Amino acid sequence: MFKDLRIGTKILVIILFTSLTALLSISIISYTEMLNLTQYSQNANIQLGITSSTKSQEALLSQAEAFLKKIAIEQANNINAVLYQVESELGAARDFTEKLYANPDNFIGYELPLPDKTEHGVAAAKYMLPIGVEKTQAIKSELRILSNAEYMLASLVAHNVNLDNIYMGTENGISYRYSSSSAYDKKYDPRKRSWYQDAFNNKREIVWLDTYLDPFGSIGVTAAMAFNNEQNKIHGVIATDITLDSITHIILNTKIGKAGYAFLLDNKGSYIAHPKYSEKNFEKSPSQKATGSWADVLEDMNQGKTGVDVATIDGSEKYIAYAPLPVSNWSLGIVVPIDEVTLPARETKVIIDQYIIEAQNYIHQTLSDILMDFIVLFTLCTMTLVFFAFIFSKTITKPLKQLLISAEHIGKGNLDNPIEETSKDEVGQLAKAFNAMAANLKQYITNLSTVIAEKESINSELNVAANIQNDMLPRIFPIFSDLDSVRIFAQMTPAKEVGGDFYDVFFIDEAKTKLCCIIADVSGKGVPASLFMVITKTILKSNISLGKNLQDAIIQANLLLAEDNNSCMFVTVFSSILDLSTGEFTYVNCGHNPPLLCRKGERFEYMNITPSLPLAATDFSPYMSEQIMLQAGDIIYMYTDGITEAMNKNNVIFSDNTLLNDLNLIPMHDALEPEEIDIFIRAKVEAFVDGANQSDDITTLVLKYTQK
Repeated sequence: MFKDLRIGTKILVIILFTSLTALLSISIISYTEMLNLTQYSQNANIQLGITSSTKSQEALLSQAEAFLKKIAIEQANNINAVLYQVESELGAARDFTEKLYANPDNFIGYELPLPDKTEHGVAAAKYMLPIGVEKTQAIKSELRILSNAEYMLASLVAHNVNLDNIYMGTENGISYRYSSSSAYDKKYDPRKRSWYQDAFNNKREIVWLDTYLDPFGSIGVTAAMAFNNEQNKIHGVIATDITLDSITHIILNTKIGKAGYAFLLDNKGSYIAHPKYSEKNFEKSPSQKATGSWADVLEDMNQGKTGVDVATIDGSEKYIAYAPLPVSNWSLGIVVPIDEVTLPARETKVIIDQYIIEAQNYIHQTLSDILMDFIVLFTLCTMTLVFFAFIFSKTITKPLKQLLISAEHIGKGNLDNPIEETSKDEVGQLAKAFNAMAANLKQYITNLSTVIAEKESINSELNVAANIQNDMLPRIFPIFSDLDSVRIFAQMTPAKEVGGDFYDVFFIDEAKTKLCCIIADVSGKGVPASLFMVITKTILKSNISLGKNLQDAIIQANLLLAEDNNSCMFVTVFSSILDLSTGEFTYVNCGHNPPLLCRKGERFEYMNITPSLPLAATDFSPYMSEQIMLQAGDIIYMYTDGITEAMNKNNVIFSDNTLLNDLNLIPMHDALEPEEIDIFIRAKVEAFVDGANQSDDITTLVLKYTQK
């Protein structure tokens, strides 16, 4: 229907349609982009809030981990220092006791009292003997020696609030004690106590025993060390009971945030100090019922490790930082709920969410106002466009009607009737172009007839040349089918109508025992390469057929080809002669790709060939012949670089390694005919290039020696 309208109406419709469509499209696109921008802004704000909250939370957690770990290590070091002081002072007391035994004549001493002879609550030295141990003169002498220890032990207990007492037991059964207690048990034998036995068996190393609760509800621990007599043999054990009130005070006063706390585990995994330690149903050995991550943390603490982990305790996730106390093999832990660490980040997210909602409300209101402005603007523009489009269409259609009448004459083939040029605007230029087109058409018709005739002549000649070139190459395979000693297959696929590659197979003796195989690649492609190929093939076959040895024949052929070679063309050649009766394979390589040899039952490998120049590259080149011996079942694969340099659409070449690998993919080489091997490789090349244009001639020759 539109095509039947007058041109003025068409112009009016086109202008209105185009203008209104453009205006409407701009409006829709603008509004859509603003909607997209709004959505993007909303998503960006939401993502910003999430990211800010996440990053804040990650930063807080990272800082909390480092902070908690630092606190755990510092507190562990503080407590470890207290225990180390006890260990040092106990070691000093041990050393002083050994000096007493080593120098008994240097000290007078005094007679020690029994515990019931001392005032309870006042620190003093005392002794006990278990039932069955008599107070002999030797015992009395030893007691006088031990009485001198009071001068040092009293000072240690007085200046260290953590030391409740210091006591000793000897191999003779003596129980010496410096303490404020006057308790007396006649059955008490220190040699049967765990503190004595553990330290005695641990030689001179300090022993920390398990923690315990004293009668007053305080947690204590015993440290013990063996001491030597004057013969430098272990004679007894010195020990001290330590009240852990100061350590417990450090633990219970370690507050991290609102709900954070510290705890201390002994070397058995039991609590030494914990804020809930005094509660009735508090579990003193957490590892007995711990599971999951909490059990893993307790295991790491028992192994003396330092770290920060997240574990579920009492139904909520908490950070646990822990560090060991090397002196006693205890471990200190710091616990902080994760929710408490991340609270600032969550509060920040709430504030960000409120701002996002306010921003989105403002954007939506603004979009509504813009949409109304678009509707008003579109209506005004439509009315204006209708008016000006009507005036414009009238201005254009009048000269076009005049141009139409003149153009009809040209359309009827009247090229000698020019159009009248009435103006210098586009319509006048169009009339001028019609006149030029008519003149050009006349000339083009004349030239086209000549070009078509010449092209048909060239195509005919190229077809004849291609047929001649193909006829020069052996094409019927299997060739020499009457022979049982060899199988050969060859094929040449030119990149253009004619090519520069060639191959040849012929006998050089009447007895048909010496078979010559040649494969070659002329530089370049097309007609020049094909002409040089014909010359090269003819000269090579002529010189080799004269009966000369292969090396001399190649040298002579090179001289002939290099002479008057003004076009500077050259050809790579691999020529060979196979003695079918012996399997001797003589070859001369002239700058050609090395063939691949497959011994029967083995893999293909590139032949080791002496490098040399192509034929016709120079008038003198020292070509050398080489020999190998072929056995029945051996295969030689010869090819031109059209195989290895075949290129796919990504400009990647097939390559020598790919050819070698693909040849070795062929199963049971010795059971296949040469044609099957060639078909396999060509299929691999075709799949590799994947439809890319062939850039070079492709020629292959496969020889299989089958002499029985």
